[in-house]
Amino acid sequence: MRILLLGGTWFLGRAVAENALARGWRVTTFNRGRSAPDLPGTEPVHGDRTSADDLKRLAAYGPWDLVVDTSASEMAPCQVLDGTRVLAVEAERYVYVSTVNAYRGWPHEPLTEDSPVYAAPPDASREYGAGDGVTVHYGIQKAGCEAAVLSQFGDRATVLRPGVILGPGEYVGRLPWWLSRARRGGAILAPGQPGTHVQPVDVRDVAEFALTASPGAYNVAAPRDRDTMGDLLGACVAVTGGRGRRSPRSAQPASVPRAPVRAGAGRARRAAG
Repeated sequence: MRILLLGGTWFLGRAVAENALARGWRVTTFNRGRSAPDLPGTEPVHGDRTSADDLKRLAAYGPWDLVVDTSASEMAPCQVLDGTRVLAVEAERYVYVSTVNAYRGWPHEPLTEDSPVYAAPPDASREYGAGDGVTVHYGIQKAGCEAAVLSQFGDRATVLRPGVILGPGEYVGRLPWWLSRARRGGAILAPGQPGTHVQPVDVRDVAEFALTASPGAYNVAAPRDRDTMGDLLGACVAVTGGRGRRSPRSAQPASVPRAPVRAGAGRARRAAG
């Protein structure tokens, strides 16, 4: 099995590379060579995916059975479209890691894979939807990127829509912040109530699912109504020595979505913790 990993040096991309190598697969990575060292065992190709010349050079390393795209979080749909046009003739399938932000109802409505996503053309520029606010603009852009992938790969495409991803190598700072705060000890101010349900998913589960999912669109989240903010905070306290405790006061729960995300059977299940 030969796969092309767009990204592949940190967090989710690195987890995908590690999983694929453990399966004995041949892994080509394509990135700018700036974020982190290339993972030993991979075949690194350095370049800029927004460069037509670099994409043409990349194509010469094909063909591949599978492309996994973990590096398009800041790209416009038109840029993703340029890449998929080149790779559509070099790869059998394409997995695009999108986000739940692509749903029109996020974060206020319960979501399933049948929930409506934003409408955006596959060749949309970075400015498309900019007048709708930062959060909506991001969702519109991601929906457009999904459209770009689907326009070239059709029923050979897999679209993953994760929510919060936690685990080894996280660079956003969510779980590292809670672990650092718990390590300091004392009363910990946390959002919402202890029983507020959360659905973080382990990066290693997302990586495994990216390599094994059938074509289609999937929400990738921990099971509904299983984990709570209290569980997450308690786990952080437990693994850092048990000196912290939750404050009786609550911070504003702005960062804790109230509406659940439903992922069907076979989705990535293991929450971080």
